[in-house]
Amino acid sequence: MNYNSYTIIIGCIVVLVSLALIIRENRLYNTKNENNDNYRNQSNCNARKEVEIINNKIEQLAQNVELILESTVSSEETKNMIEKPTTQQDNNSFNNTLKYQLFEKKNEKVIELHKSGLEIANIAKMLNKSYREVEMIVKLLK
Repeated sequence: MNYNSYTIIIGCIVVLVSLALIIRENRLYNTKNENNDNYRNQSNCNARKEVEIINNKIEQLAQNVELILESTVSSEETKNMIEKPTTQQDNNSFNNTLKYQLFEKKNEKVIELHKSGLEIANIAKMLNKSYREVEMIVKLLK
């Protein structure tokens, strides 16, 4: 046998080994795809079961809510349990009282200094406020 024959034989062996490897890889790839398809089918079934369970629970909750609504006491008994504000005037006076308390708290220093007998101009200088602002606070106190 000559040199060319060896080259041809080695080339054929390389080609055959390459084909064998390619066929083996295809078989592995096909089995992986089959396994993935089986896994997907199983996960879809599990998801469907979970959705059914959730829907059943939602239906049970809806029934429970209906029962609770039916069993609640209605009209006069609940009206007696709930306290209503007496009049609109009471609400307004309460709101005004709250606003006045906030006003006093915000302007506490100005009020204290005015009650101690200081003049408006001196209070404005001490607190670094404008004369008009202090004057307005004093007028609102009266």
